Amino acid sequence: MGRLLLINIMDYDNDPSLKRVGSDIDVNKLTDTFQTLGFKLYKDKVHINLMHIEMHRLIKEFAKDPINEKASCSAVVIMAHGFQQGLIRAHNHLTISIHTDVYPLFSNETAKALKGKPKLFLFQTCRGTNLTSQVDNAGDIGKRCLNKTMFSDMITIYPTFENYASVRKKEGSWFVDAFCKVFSNAEDTNSMEIRELLDKVTLPWLRLP
Repeated sequence: MGRLLLINIMDYDNDPSLKRVGSDIDVNKLTDTFQTLGFKLYKDKVHINLMHIEMHRLIKEFAKDPINEKASCSAVVIMAHGFQQGLIRAHNHLTISIHTDVYPLFSNETAKALKGKPKLFLFQTCRGTNLTSQVDNAGDIGKRCLNKTMFSDMITIYPTFENYASVRKKEGSWFVDAFCKVFSNAEDTNSMEIRELLDKVTLPWLRLP
C-alpha cells in the first residue's frame, strides 16, 4: 500500500486574483489516479488552503508517521503558486522551501520508516514567471540531485523548468491531465518503470512543431 499526502492551495487570503481556478479538477484527477495505483490518502482527505506553518507541520507528521513501516512507498503532491528556488506560497502568502522544509523531512535519518522505499514528490507550481517559447510545453520532468548517503529512493516531478511558469486553465493543468492519463493506464503501469512512464507524460509536448 502506498501513502499519499495531497495539498492544494486553491485560494489566497484577501486576494481573489490569486485563486487557482481549475485546481479542484486536478485534485479529483490525482486522487482517482493514485487510488487506482493503490495509494491511500493521508488522514483520508485532501488538505486545502493551509498556512505555511500548517503545511510544514503536516508534511513533518506525514514523514514521521509510524504507519509508514507498513507502507510500500509514499507520495507528496503539493499544488500552489510557486517561485524560483523551490519556494511554494501558502494560503497566508508566506512560503515554504522544498529544499529546506520538505526534502530534509524525508531523509534516511529523519524518515527511517521510509528508508529504501520509493518516495515521489510532485510539485504542481510555477518556478518563475517566464514563459516557454511554446506555452503548450508544460511537461518538463525535473530531478534534483541530493546527497546519496542522506537522501535516496526519491524522484521529484515538476510541470515546468526552473524560472518558468506552469500552465493551468479552468479545466485544470495540462501537466496533471497528462500525468493522470498515463499513470491510470493499467497496462502501462504494470509493465513500465516509473522513469519510462514519466517520459511518456512529456511525449505530447515533445511532438509539437
